[in-house]
Amino acid sequence: MVAVGSLKAVWPVEPEEFDGMTDLMDRFARYFRCRWEDAVVGGDRPFSEHRYWDAYLAVAGLAAPENTLLLPELLRSLSVRGEDVHQTIFG
Repeated sequence: MVAVGSLKAVWPVEPEEFDGMTDLMDRFARYFRCRWEDAVVGGDRPFSEHRYWDAYLAVAGLAAPENTLLLPELLRSLSVRGEDVHQTIFG
């Protein structure tokens, strides 16, 4: 599903700086003042899938527009129009 919102904060990180998943989760909580488990989509995946991320984004006021598209429909529509698509995972 596609939703819209306002960018609230960006936490740029150096992937090598974390000692492991617990360190990443603790530092995330300190930066964003919210628990990793409550915020990160796919946060239950292993550290190996998070360790090379360059940044985390916080979005405020998420809302689904009236004519909500599922992501595959949106990607197909953009592809047909020749648009560049940059997929960003955030929670």
